[in-house]
Amino acid sequence: MSSDIDIARSSSRKGVISFGYTDPKWYLPVSFFEKLGLSEISRNGEERLMMLVLSSKAEIPRQMVTKYT
Repeated sequence: MSSDIDIARSSSRKGVISFGYTDPKWYLPVSFFEKLGLSEISRNGEERLMMLVLSSKAEIPRQMVTKYT
């Protein structure tokens, strides 16, 4: 993930986005992304949309919410 962030910075990207999860059974915990500088921008149950803003021109995306159970 740190390589992805380095590539995004070197190629003038506006930000990096990923999903993180609060349940410890998931392999993508929110705490991992927070250590890399990503912040929560929205949530859907245990799923969190995380973003590292790299430019003031970055647009904050909307998280899609599933409707199935």
